Amino acid sequence: MHPNKPLILQLLIADMKHEQLVAGLCHLGFESDAHHLDLWRVVAELMGIREPDRKTEWFEVYMAFLGKAGTYPVRADNEHLLPLAEAFWESLGGVN
Repeated sequence: MHPNKPLILQLLIADMKHEQLVAGLCHLGFESDAHHLDLWRVVAELMGIREPDRKTEWFEVYMAFLGKAGTYPVRADNEHLLPLAEAFWESLGGVN
């Protein structure tokens, strides 16, 4: 197992939950596009991805998975997001 996988999964889930919050605020009419956590930079570093930027396929995959989080119900626990985080991890190039 990749030594950082458990931590990365926690970060992915945290970023997805935050994205759900931001999307909900936007839906209610509040401007919240400037309130992103930019955890993608931390995840990239932990995965050993060299200097990804917003023009890479890796970043596009990251943002696509954040968008998918909006289709999941908002809940206090994280268990329902774990399967999505696992798929997220694999799509970013993570290996078990």
